[in-house]
Amino acid sequence: MVCYAFSYIRKYSINAVGDGLVEYHFSIFMVLAALAYYEHMRLLIVSTVIFALQHVIGYFAFPELICGTGDYPFSLLMIHAVFLLVTSGVLLTQIRYVVSLLQM
Repeated sequence: MVCYAFSYIRKYSINAVGDGLVEYHFSIFMVLAALAYYEHMRLLIVSTVIFALQHVIGYFAFPELICGTGDYPFSLLMIHAVFLLVTSGVLLTQIRYVVSLLQM
């Protein structure tokens, strides 16, 4: 969990230092890939839920920090959410497959 907390803080640092460029927060996909290495499905699911909630809540509470601007379209935020869910789904499928192979 220490790695997760560090990656979460790093994510916001990247956005802040990058002048709020929304492209920097795509590093979240690298974090998910790194977490998938541990083949722990619950960790990946919890991380995905936290990232999704943080983006939706942050969009309404402080959009400049999350999106880099106060007038970021909600539809684009939802596109990011779809990519997050698809990425997590693929990683979870891969983990399930590897675990099933190891149990043979």
